[in-house]
Amino acid sequence: MKKSIAIIAVLVSALAFSSTVFAKKEQALKYDMQDLSCKELIEMDEETMGIMLMWLDGYLSGVTGDTKFDSDQFGNFAGSLGEYCAKNPTEKVVDASHKLGITK
Repeated sequence: MKKSIAIIAVLVSALAFSSTVFAKKEQALKYDMQDLSCKELIEMDEETMGIMLMWLDGYLSGVTGDTKFDSDQFGNFAGSLGEYCAKNPTEKVVDASHKLGITK
């Protein structure tokens, strides 16, 4: 029972966070992630970039079948992607993510 309450609390917190983030935006976020360049990603505000990074993490998880979330790995991936994108601004974010986020 305690585990169910904890899970519900986390979900409610996540919903509240996402609602707050989206409420701050004047219009809905709409991107075709296949076309998003590294330059566009690194020029985003911090909140939008965070949303894009979470999307990319979920996308890569779907590609690889990895259902685990590890905040340390996510932080490493986000940092590596930021460094890579700064050096390769014309690269597509999805392509860069494949190079950096999928380990064999």
